[in-house]
Amino acid sequence: MIFKPNAWLRITPDDRITILVENPEMGQGPRTMETMILADELEADWSTIRVEQAPVIPEIYHHLGTGGSGGTGWAWEHLRQAGVQARETLVSAAAERWGLAKAECRASNGAVIHEPTKRRFTYGALVETASKLEVVKADAIPLKSPSEFRFIGKPRPRVDVPAKTDGSAKFGIDVRAPNMLFAVLARCPQFGGKLISFDATAAKAVPGVRAVFEVPPIRWLQMGELGRDINSAGGVAVIADSTWAALKGRKALKVSWDKGAGNESTESLRKLFLEQAAATPSYVAANRGDALEAFGNSSKKVEATYELPFQAHATMEPMNTTVHVRDDRIEVWSPTQR
Repeated sequence: MIFKPNAWLRITPDDRITILVENPEMGQGPRTMETMILADELEADWSTIRVEQAPVIPEIYHHLGTGGSGGTGWAWEHLRQAGVQARETLVSAAAERWGLAKAECRASNGAVIHEPTKRRFTYGALVETASKLEVVKADAIPLKSPSEFRFIGKPRPRVDVPAKTDGSAKFGIDVRAPNMLFAVLARCPQFGGKLISFDATAAKAVPGVRAVFEVPPIRWLQMGELGRDINSAGGVAVIADSTWAALKGRKALKVSWDKGAGNESTESLRKLFLEQAAATPSYVAANRGDALEAFGNSSKKVEATYELPFQAHATMEPMNTTVHVRDDRIEVWSPTQR
């Protein structure tokens, strides 16, 4: 039996606590942060906790993305409520087992204690009883004051350190499925370029290569109210029995590209940025006061140009996605921030 008071928490009779976290882990620590928030109100024994990524069920988990440094603020209240909801239901279960008033019982470090007699039930021992009770409404229970925090704001080792240290952590590129094939793309080396033609004869001769075909570009796909454009350059896909065979096949391709009119370089980007900085605003985030009027009325003006080197918003693991196409659905594993 499993005690499941809400979508973020599971407790089993062996005292194992599983916390489901929503923010994807990209190195910034959401798994540890969300665990600390929930576990503090739960009065959990930290050593009994394991962490899982929440499944992709947008109707339940509303923050399956990370960015903008908003994860902690977003998780703060509802995860505390999830923890206190489970804690108070477990306290009620213990009081029922003892046939005592709930006011005489309190939760502490993964157990419920009867204060007058110091008797105790671990959370695991209360799973069956708690599962039969009506779950306490989370917003009806006061949350802890900061002075009562055990984990929040205190030093705490990250929950993913052991797995990342011993090699057991699973990254996106570690996914394997039965009879899986591997694909790589040959892309135009110039932004905005396109494929003219390709000869796959030599690529198909590489042992392990199964197929070679064109992947058309996807451009100007608008997403959301901001109308952001998603652009996939397309190219030539090489499918093989292994990554190495696919890479060798791609190297053997003979491809002709139309690189377009662009000639992107550090200098061309610098020139473009300087022009754009002096141009009419292309996007206004806020409009307060009148900066141009203030400049015009100023007796002293200081002008400076600040530059940073070109850097890629790049991943530490190779970008990858695994797709399992079945008769009734497509299942996707992808290391992504959203």
